[in-house]
Amino acid sequence: MKGLFFLFFLLLGVISKTWAFYSGVGIHYSNFSKADPNTLLDFLKIYKINSIRVDYSWKQVESAQGIYKPIKEIDTALNLMSKYGIRPVVILDYGNSLYGIDKPTKEDELQKFIKYSLWVARHLSKYNPIYEIWNEWNIQPPRNISLSAESAMQYISLVKSTSVEIKRAYPQTTIIAGSFNPIKSWQEKWISVVLNNGLLNYVDGISLHMYGFSKEKLISPVSNLSYVEQLEKKIQKISGTTYPIYITEVGVPSMYVNGIDDVDISAYAAEYLYYAESKNYIKGVWWYDLIDDGIIKSDPEDNFGILGYNLKPKVSLR
Repeated sequence: MKGLFFLFFLLLGVISKTWAFYSGVGIHYSNFSKADPNTLLDFLKIYKINSIRVDYSWKQVESAQGIYKPIKEIDTALNLMSKYGIRPVVILDYGNSLYGIDKPTKEDELQKFIKYSLWVARHLSKYNPIYEIWNEWNIQPPRNISLSAESAMQYISLVKSTSVEIKRAYPQTTIIAGSFNPIKSWQEKWISVVLNNGLLNYVDGISLHMYGFSKEKLISPVSNLSYVEQLEKKIQKISGTTYPIYITEVGVPSMYVNGIDDVDISAYAAEYLYYAESKNYIKGVWWYDLIDDGIIKSDPEDNFGILGYNLKPKVSLR
């Protein structure tokens, strides 16, 4: 009942915004083949979404060596959404089989990734995107290698190299990085390495993926966001200043095994956004994600959408 009260409270429009806050949602490339941009836009309006987060992946942009092409489906959507003030978070990510690169860690690999990133930055500049460098570097398989201190230093190198070059060409660009989860104790060491070894020098904000559920439990929005507060204090201690935090992924799959249904998730989302928006260091929350990836009820990845695979509404964010 507490969650339902929050949902009713927010629907009455009691929140008073005192600073810019992004109420966002993640959209996968495959979503653009399920619904045309106008349909997607209609849903974003209904859910009062003012930002989307989408991959503009290297392998799709450079499918032939040295030849860069736009991702037309995404461009069409961005062009339409920009007319309604919807700002994108664009993820620069993943390797490219053209060069046998899984993660760019060597100097020549970094240069290839930078060329792709600069092309994207030039191509999408009119949309004023927030660029997020990579997605979940520290948990990409094999996880034991990705979580190593060496991997953390490689990630810093990637962020530094890419950020410096994009900022040189487009100084006003907003760049974020991290995409780690401070709730997970097994990520603590990796997080400490990247924060203590210079990542903060090359970004305008830190991105977090704040998943706080398991098959047995779902931690409350207040408890979830307490980890963000602890991290923010840690960042202040390291850097001597406040860095904006972008929660670029948070969500709950609607699976029977979780013991939480769509009504409960709606209430959870509303409460989460309410408390996140009250923190002036949190610049936005991007719910993961817009549309279910599939129809297998036992697969978490198929059940994160605020819309079902059939595009029928499941979850309300406000």
